[in-house]
Parts: sequence; structure tokens; C-alpha cells
Amino acid sequence: MEDELRISLAGQWFGYFSYGPEYGELLMDEQVIFSILIEEVFNNRFKGKCIEIEGIGSSTELSAIEGFLENQFISFTKEYPSNNVIDEKGNAVNYEGSLNPMLSYEGQFNHFNQSFTGTWEIRSTEVAAGDGIYVDVCTGNWEMSKDSARYGV
Repeated sequence: MEDELRISLAGQWFGYFSYGPEYGELLMDEQVIFSILIEEVFNNRFKGKCIEIEGIGSSTELSAIEGFLENQFISFTKEYPSNNVIDEKGNAVNYEGSLNPMLSYEGQFNHFNQSFTGTWEIRSTEVAAGDGIYVDVCTGNWEMSKDSARYGV
């Protein structure tokens, strides 16, 4: 039974992420199709690379993936090599002078359809406010599978 539940993590995954309500009506629920190549898996920890294939605000730069898998729960970060923001027309524009963005992904594996689904979040801005710092957090949903046809790739 345990072999049936084992998840083969290494290899190529395809999927999408969608923008949450913080992005407004123009972008909410819009999807960006991506591909992740997981190259290193050791003791339930993994590393890889991600490229976004198409969608509003997609980035053609390789981003770094690093995370862990515990039972069916997956958690990973995705760090972009530069900081892009989405302008009012939905285009990715380089934003100079801040740290490269890091997104946090969490999700669960569904053995029935052999895919991961979950949520993501990013701290998009940090601004001093009084005695503290105001942090703007944006969220969304995501899914990935080894079946590229599910995402039109």
C-alpha cells in the first residue's frame, strides 16, 4: 500500500497559478501556465527550476524552486531573479531597488488525478507605518501535474 502512495517528485511538472482578489478584477482568477523541473530530491527535500510559459504577468526568467514533501503535503518557495510588477495593462515591468520576490507555495497531492493543488502567497511591499511595518500580502491558487496536456502545453 505504501508503494501505491509514493509520489515520484523528480522530473518535469506542468501547471498554473492564478491571481487572488488582492490583484483586483482585471487579474483575479487569471492563470499563468508554468513548467517546473525538479532536479534534486533527497530526504523529502527538493530543488528545481521554474519557467512561466504564458499568461498575464508571466516571466520568461528561470526562477529557483526549493522545498519539501511530507506525506501528501508539499511546501516550496519560488524566487525570481529580478523583481517585476504588473502594470495597469497587465504587462510585467521590472521594478528596480527592491529585493527579488519570493513566493511561498503549499498544497496537497491528490492520488486520484495525480496532481498537487494549493495556495500561494507573496509579500509584495513592506512599508514603515508608525512603530511597525505594514506588509502587503498577495495570494492565489495553484495546481501542477506531470500531464502537460491538462494545461494545453
